[in-house]
Amino acid sequence: MEKRFGSWILAWLLILFSLIGLGSMVYVAVGPTNVCSIYTSIFNCNKVLTSPYSIYLGIKIYVYGIIFFSLQFVLAALYALKLKKRIKSAALYSILGLSALGSIAAAYLIYLEFFVVGAVCLFCTIGHVSIFMLLLISAVEFANYRKRRH
Repeated sequence: MEKRFGSWILAWLLILFSLIGLGSMVYVAVGPTNVCSIYTSIFNCNKVLTSPYSIYLGIKIYVYGIIFFSLQFVLAALYALKLKKRIKSAALYSILGLSALGSIAAAYLIYLEFFVVGAVCLFCTIGHVSIFMLLLISAVEFANYRKRRH
């Protein structure tokens, strides 16, 4: 019973962090022009969001974030529901794989913020942390899932 309870908590944490990340990306997309009013030598959302690195293939980076977190939310919801093992397994594998790719992208964006743009966007950082948490939680749940199967 304890393993199922822990698995249930991890499944809901996946949903929670996908919603936190989605919320931060949507806020960046539709929020006020001056997204965060924290302007210090480090935090300056506008500098990050108006840099040439805020667009990839003609699309704003936050749009990719909205798509990523929406997909993660759907997959996490599928995993949390009482569905067939095959669907849950596919959802968990997908969450883990997407989180790994997302973590690579987030690490690159963090590098750009600190070393190229010279500023950090607070709401982007919330998205980055959410991605890393999705990776951590899905990796732990994947390890638990494999132990339960064998």
